[in-house]
Amino acid sequence: MAHLDDPIMALEDRQGVLTFGVEIEFLMPVIEGAEQDPHPEEPREVLRVSECNPNNYEWIAELSQFLLKSLRKIPNLAVAGEEGDEYVAPHDNVLKYDHWRLIQDSSVQMATKPGYLGSRFPAYHWDGKEITSEVLSSTDPDRVRKVTEVCRVVRSHRVHLNENTSVHIHVGRGDDGFTLLTVKKVITFLWFADLKLFDLHHPSRRNNLYCLPISEYSRLTEVDHTGIMGTVDPEGLNQMTQHVPEIMENMKDGAYQNKYIQLKQMWGCDQVTEVAYSMLIKKTAINLVQPRGSVGFRRFTPQGKTGGNTNTFEFRHMAGSLDPDSILHWADVCIGIVNFARNTDASTFRDQISKFLHPPAVYGGAEVLEDIGLAKEAKFLRTKARLYKKDDFKFLQDGDKDTFFVPPM
Repeated sequence: MAHLDDPIMALEDRQGVLTFGVEIEFLMPVIEGAEQDPHPEEPREVLRVSECNPNNYEWIAELSQFLLKSLRKIPNLAVAGEEGDEYVAPHDNVLKYDHWRLIQDSSVQMATKPGYLGSRFPAYHWDGKEITSEVLSSTDPDRVRKVTEVCRVVRSHRVHLNENTSVHIHVGRGDDGFTLLTVKKVITFLWFADLKLFDLHHPSRRNNLYCLPISEYSRLTEVDHTGIMGTVDPEGLNQMTQHVPEIMENMKDGAYQNKYIQLKQMWGCDQVTEVAYSMLIKKTAINLVQPRGSVGFRRFTPQGKTGGNTNTFEFRHMAGSLDPDSILHWADVCIGIVNFARNTDASTFRDQISKFLHPPAVYGGAEVLEDIGLAKEAKFLRTKARLYKKDDFKFLQDGDKDTFFVPPM
């Protein structure tokens, strides 16, 4: 793992099984002192704490231990809190993802101001939690049990999901990296498919500050018809002609012409770090926080003592969920997209890009998945998407739309 400080560009990446990791966000409540339980009929216990001082995190630690006690009962599953974090030497912040972790997530919040859902139950004090998985093999049958059992245990407590919660899927090759060609093919595929993938998820994700479409908000989109910035690698441009139809450059649609110029800039890069930096989301003066993209490439940028390079694509399209079937189907989609990029020959890949340029009358996210061999996932996610209504976050309960807490499994 010493390569965490250096750029990684594998010479070959078609061998071996892909790995993935899951990040699941949710909200948990506590009740302070002798406050009356807002849901006395709810059989699931709520933690009572002596004080919820915003300047004192003891109650948050108590809440973590409350949930960890249940999670640690899952057979053959190592789970720890943040106090159990281990790091890859010589770093003190490059985590070993060899176990499941329960951590606090300050970006996950409950709105309790008048008029918001949380204001209906002022006795609750809320904390955002996140569970991150160990590195999982995409072909290990036990991955289903692990994700399912974690969801079951979390849902045995009072937990809530809202528009601030999400599920992130990291896809990698274990300790090995991807070729520069595969990274470029993933980006090229997403340059056309990214917005369509939002069809498969709740509308709340489309304009979420932590899930902005990379094809609209990444640094690469600053390149336009005025020309290419800097120098380009001739070999990269030669590869582009094999994978991207040149007809795109002369299409009358100006948006496609710009996309072609942007892709030309990206394919002309000869380092994976250059490509990854081009995918970071542009900062704007109105944003108080650094926006994030629908697919993250930060883990392709060596950061030394600030994080390290673990070479994973981070798919962020999915809204909060504790439904293991939904999480696993979406994970299979993310894995399938990366497999399509690394395993397809130039001709097959080029044909898919051509279809994006001249799509059928109906061509959304589900149809894209069918085209790359993910028919089962397309059917499942198409059915789920039909349940979503704009600005209706009640579906996030993974159960009855009027249920405040996610129902037990």
